[in-house]
Amino acid sequence: MQRRKFISEIAKETKLPYAICQQVNNAIIAVATRHLQTNDKFVYHGLFRIKKTNIKPMAARQIVNPKTNTTYNVPAKPASKRLTITASINLKKAVL
Repeated sequence: MQRRKFISEIAKETKLPYAICQQVNNAIIAVATRHLQTNDKFVYHGLFRIKKTNIKPMAARQIVNPKTNTTYNVPAKPASKRLTITASINLKKAVL
């Protein structure tokens, strides 16, 4: 669903003007972004949870193809961060 369609449906459901729903949507995005910059997780109760996860660095290594006995060099990967989004239990029950 595109953002405009989402905001239009919220406006129709709540009987609020489109502009106000758009401001609320932008505020939710701003709060979530600001919260994730300082904390490790953000929870929107009833909908989802966003969590920052740290990925450990991987050392360079050699792997062998067992079929051809060819060795390959796999370069090292630095540590990184990722976002993990998990749907709430109520949303999972309603959709799945």
